Amino acid sequence: MTPTSDLSIVVQSGSRAEAPGARGVAHLMQEAAFASTENRSNLAIIRTTEMAGSVLSASSGRESITYSGKFLQGNL
Repeated sequence: MTPTSDLSIVVQSGSRAEAPGARGVAHLMQEAAFASTENRSNLAIIRTTEMAGSVLSASSGRESITYSGKFLQGNL
């Protein structure tokens, strides 16, 4: 089995912190985490990540938004 490392960034600003006129912002930030940039498409980001043996994910809830990655040791 290949050793891996995990990294998570937790932002304490979930849906509970949203103002009444801004519902859904936490979910939007989750969905936009790996969206296209000016120089790289969403597919290019995913392809580069997976070719390095890594997995990226994002989730949101009432209390926080979490951005996570699992990387082969040495690629972090």
